[in-house]
Amino acid sequence: MSGANSSYRVLEVNTAVRHLPTAGALVKCAKGEVGLDSLLTCLFQWSNRTSEAYVQLGNDYSRFSGRVTTWKDGSHVSNSAAAMRYLSFLSDLALVTRGGNLVRRTWDGELLCALDEKDVEPAPFTVGAHTALFFLQTLLRADTDGILTVLQMVMTLGEATLNQLQRGLQRALVDRLAVKASLARTDDVARALAFKANSIQTEWRAPERYAEHIVPPRLGWLTDLGLVSVTAVGTSKTHSLTDSGRNIATLLRVGQGEDVLDVSDDWLLANSPGSLVKALLGTKADWSLLSDEERLKIMRGYVGAAVDRFTYATVGRASLRHVLEYTAVRAGVERSVAVSRQELQRWWKSNEVADDSFSYRIYEGARDTESFVLASELA
Repeated sequence: MSGANSSYRVLEVNTAVRHLPTAGALVKCAKGEVGLDSLLTCLFQWSNRTSEAYVQLGNDYSRFSGRVTTWKDGSHVSNSAAAMRYLSFLSDLALVTRGGNLVRRTWDGELLCALDEKDVEPAPFTVGAHTALFFLQTLLRADTDGILTVLQMVMTLGEATLNQLQRGLQRALVDRLAVKASLARTDDVARALAFKANSIQTEWRAPERYAEHIVPPRLGWLTDLGLVSVTAVGTSKTHSLTDSGRNIATLLRVGQGEDVLDVSDDWLLANSPGSLVKALLGTKADWSLLSDEERLKIMRGYVGAAVDRFTYATVGRASLRHVLEYTAVRAGVERSVAVSRQELQRWWKSNEVADDSFSYRIYEGARDTESFVLASELA
């Protein structure tokens, strides 16, 4: 069971932004500082290559949602408007930054790329386990109420059509916020949540128009993450939870009686990615049950590469948060060990970590941005 989030978090995205592999490809294209035209050209080239591989496997690309390129009269046609909507989405997730016509990855974007490189080549237009864990954590932080409302609606309905979900979204959000308000720790938080519920109830003049930009993108993301499956029924589709989706729903249930799926930043810090790894991948070992020798072996296997990747060149220090998240995700996927960032940090504080060339010491600041890892060459 997770903790309730005290705020309302729903990203404002266009209905076309439905595909996480396309979002990930755009981040990978933003290597260094890239001009906007070059960035979009890179994305379109990736989409063209991938769509060709997708079709060669017998898939119908014309039915693919979230496209940034299409085929017309045997030629590729690029959709710059769709690509720019993905860019806005990535900016909101703080995976890229844009200044004028120049775009670059943030450190979070660099983490996504570093983890994506460790995925065995996935099928066209899919994400591997490392990347899925990254996106799941990121969306749970940034889009808590959007993605979990849709997940809970699919769970409640059992088999849900897009039309059912869009018709029921307004009621689901209002009910969700009422439960969250009842669980709030302070009166101020409860009032803020109740005010938001009232605004959704009274200001959504055409509820299904709002829902068009909330439900389809989240269904796409949940499908990419392996939490929702899609079944064709005649000319329509139904959506249902996968085993992983049910595991996540069980993990993130809060409240008693009127349950709601929710997650707080504190819970994510203390439990992620370890608990998410268990739900998605069914890991076999908990960090707490390992010997210090086994823990050190894991740390030695990943920390050096992480420090190299996430070191600020101007100061020679690596971002502690990114080193920890990289190590925890790789331990979960590659070694079937569930561990949170907080658990790794707590253990590292009282244990020496070194490989054949360097020792690695952590320094904790008041904020994430002030905490770092320093590598010292061994004599």
